[in-house]
Amino acid sequence: QAVYDLLEGQADQYVVLYNFGRIYEALHRYDRAVELYRRYLVQSPPEGADRADAEAALRVLERLLGTLV
Repeated sequence: QAVYDLLEGQADQYVVLYNFGRIYEALHRYDRAVELYRRYLVQSPPEGADRADAEAALRVLERLLGTLV
């Protein structure tokens, strides 16, 4: 979060969100990874280098999440 905050106002601040998403995915924190990938997709430009990867990861991870009742 500190890195993201330090990049406040920078055009490529959104890149950090993708990297955070990958980290949380590797840690099996899929809920957090989904949140970060979604934020990345909102903030990144349509031609973002990792956009297709983030979209693919999001589709897979969303299927892994569930709600216990």
